[in-house]
Amino acid sequence: MAFDAENAVCFKVETHNSPSALEPYGGALTGILGVNRDILGTGLGAKPIFNTDVFCLPHPDSPFVKDLKHDKLLPARDLARGVRQGVQDGGNKSGIPTVNGAVFFDDSYRAKPLIYCGTGGLLPLQAAGRDAVKKHTTVGDAVVMAGGRVGRDGVHGATFSSLALDDSMGSDVVQIGDPFTQKRLTDLVLQARDAGLITGLTDNGAGGLSSSVGEMATLTNGAELVLDAVPLKYPGLKDWQIVVSESQERMTFSTDKPEELLALAARLDVEATVIGRFTDDGYFRILREGKVVALLPLSFLHGGAPRLKLTSQWRKEAKLVSLKAACRSELSLKQIVEGLLSHANICSRESIVRQYDHEVQGGSVVKPLMGKSQKSPCDAGVVKPLAESKKAVAVANGLAPRLSKYDPALMAQVSADEAVRSVVAVGADPATVTLLDNFCWPDPVTSLRNPQGARKMAQLVLACQGLYKLCLAYKSPLISGKDSMKNDFDDGNLRLSVLPTLLMSSMAFLPDFQFAVTSDFKESGALIYWLKAGRPALTASHAAELAFQDGAAPEDDLPYFDLDLTIESYRCLHQAMMKGLVDSAHDLGDGGLAVTLLESAMGGDLAFEVSLNVADDWQALQQLCGEGAGMLVLTVKPEKQSEFERCFTALNLQSTVLYYLGKVLAKDKPCRFTLAESSFEIDLQHASSLYNRSLPFDDEVLYVG
Repeated sequence: MAFDAENAVCFKVETHNSPSALEPYGGALTGILGVNRDILGTGLGAKPIFNTDVFCLPHPDSPFVKDLKHDKLLPARDLARGVRQGVQDGGNKSGIPTVNGAVFFDDSYRAKPLIYCGTGGLLPLQAAGRDAVKKHTTVGDAVVMAGGRVGRDGVHGATFSSLALDDSMGSDVVQIGDPFTQKRLTDLVLQARDAGLITGLTDNGAGGLSSSVGEMATLTNGAELVLDAVPLKYPGLKDWQIVVSESQERMTFSTDKPEELLALAARLDVEATVIGRFTDDGYFRILREGKVVALLPLSFLHGGAPRLKLTSQWRKEAKLVSLKAACRSELSLKQIVEGLLSHANICSRESIVRQYDHEVQGGSVVKPLMGKSQKSPCDAGVVKPLAESKKAVAVANGLAPRLSKYDPALMAQVSADEAVRSVVAVGADPATVTLLDNFCWPDPVTSLRNPQGARKMAQLVLACQGLYKLCLAYKSPLISGKDSMKNDFDDGNLRLSVLPTLLMSSMAFLPDFQFAVTSDFKESGALIYWLKAGRPALTASHAAELAFQDGAAPEDDLPYFDLDLTIESYRCLHQAMMKGLVDSAHDLGDGGLAVTLLESAMGGDLAFEVSLNVADDWQALQQLCGEGAGMLVLTVKPEKQSEFERCFTALNLQSTVLYYLGKVLAKDKPCRFTLAESSFEIDLQHASSLYNRSLPFDDEVLYVG
């Protein structure tokens, strides 16, 4: 995406699920380092300016997780600690701030956790007199490999991650990354770019030289690779192992100035070697000891694989039960709200966030935790990449995998809307939003061991259709993405599959970082508004876990939001923010309205009083604890109320999406919820004690980088 007249920004999110299931620290570490290299390999080399991380994990205290015993499944607590430590070491030691992320717990991730790692980068439009957004590889350019050496440990890096896990796979297929080596490699890339020493580059990820040289060969229609020149960790590797082995901290370059590039690498203490040249004969030619050991037509290499044709069939399988009939009458609304505050998917992530460096590089404006107490969770990270410019980049994410059981298209739209409204909440212009889609699915191919393949395929088709509609309505392009379609464990006796999970990541721009908005309440007396372009619902919500009997499935209480109305309300909100009319904004997400209000209150160390016009306790539960899309909680100074409301006069939005709830109070007051015929209060200190519960990341770290 063009950032200004001289720079662009890029964003990529990857998954490292199978490696992290087998060796959590190494899998997560190589995951974040690998996506860093994806950004380094963009154009002629982009500088990584932020990291993101999203973990979908089993909770070690879940009865299902406790009862399931299998010698090939790592303890859930070790898994959680390991992936956090891996991402921490990858970002902190590389000098890249981790500014946004999420953790989601569900039993379905017991065997195959989902480990999403993302990186954003800054790319100059011009470097050394060349267009730096494009590759300029030409016939005769040398192929140079720089960074880590090739070893047998990188073989099967691509293939095993594309299979269901079973009890034959060991942790020895997972490599351990070296962030310090990669930092030197990063310096080489950026200095070589600025000096005009490279014409193209790409990462050596899964598939090793076969993918990096094979992909770059399409730029000239041919390449020649000399295996004798490839630096090896040890002798004895076979030809095919050298070609396909994945290595960490390794990049492939094309250059018309190989001597100068090698000299720069030597000064930076990075091993670099000429291993071939680019040709134009239409072949990927591989030689060893002067003999051709492989001659692959590029047309076959990149277009020869047959395409799968899969069957999809969708039908609702859940037994539908009336929510009202299944309601647990012994729980009060106050007890449900208190239970939500301490829910593992909602409670504070401070113990994780504090391990990540979100200040390095000095550009972070909105950090993961903000407010007077430095405990208010922010919906998006904001980074100012250029010291001389006021323009900033916002980054966020969204996911709602529970909805995939009921309506996969809605699941995709709710996930994408969360990513969009989260960057809007910090002040980003909705007209600049770009999206990334990362699909992590259970195997959609029907087999004897997977009879539900057609249903899983249908969920994928429906999710894509829902996402397509939202992107058109919001005018938000998908600039990158990835799919992972084998998120299963199967040893012949036990088969476990993840929930169909779509992580949506968003990036957008703030014209001026000084207009960034955070989620914490700022001052007593401020007016509280509910921006409500959607309808909250209890289906697949966290409140449903607490309020309804086990096994109850909702009948007709799915979230609803009008796409056109929602994006128009975001445009109006942005207009108000750019006028300085909004003191705080918080995305209404997991836990619903009650949790959103309490998070903002705890962050600002202030209380509140709100009133809801509801008909009965059932509607009160829906409105206070229901989840959905298109909703935020805002605060406005009383003297700015009229001007703020005028920003929503387009399409009469003032009366259709904007609802006045109440006021912010001093910290010595309780947080008060007034309903039609009842009310309840929650003390701010009590809410904080519930919210700051322990997570499985908090104990002594078991993995050291």
